[in-house]
Amino acid sequence: KIGKFPKRSVWINFDDMDQSIYKNAHPVLEKYNIPATGFVITGNVGAENFNNLNLITLKELKKMKKSGLWTFSSHTNNLHKLSKNKSMMVKTSNKNFVDDISKSNEYLKKHFNYDNESLAYPYGQIDQEKEKNLKKAGIKYGYVLEERPVEPGDDNYYIPRILVSDDAFHQIIQKWDGFKNE
Repeated sequence: KIGKFPKRSVWINFDDMDQSIYKNAHPVLEKYNIPATGFVITGNVGAENFNNLNLITLKELKKMKKSGLWTFSSHTNNLHKLSKNKSMMVKTSNKNFVDDISKSNEYLKKHFNYDNESLAYPYGQIDQEKEKNLKKAGIKYGYVLEERPVEPGDDNYYIPRILVSDDAFHQIIQKWDGFKNE
């Protein structure tokens, strides 16, 4: 959407929505009244040992949403898989892709009364063929894993996000104007 962000704003978002987010991040966000977005693999909500992660249950997602701090968007319905270092979302047919994203959008509408317009690409991967089909699936914004801040003029289907890690902190965040190491 067109608008301006406050100076030095940060958007906190989480992929996959595993139990560590519910147990660790959610209480801190509540304590400090910080909003966040969770990208949900809608066909695997509550799954145990999904890529070595235990995912948050629907009941927990609803509790998080009730806090007023969370919005949820799609991380696909069931295409969050990797084969030979390539996302299954990229490898699947265009029809399967559109069907999957439509199912994810339906899930978000049913459980959170939310018309989803965003997709965090699994493993940050997207190709031009799938990008052409995003509009058919109702998606207006796509998120990649690119180690840089969002800038005016960025393509709405290639919005960068910085993966938070010690390396990213030292190589990127500490270099931002105004950063103070206290």
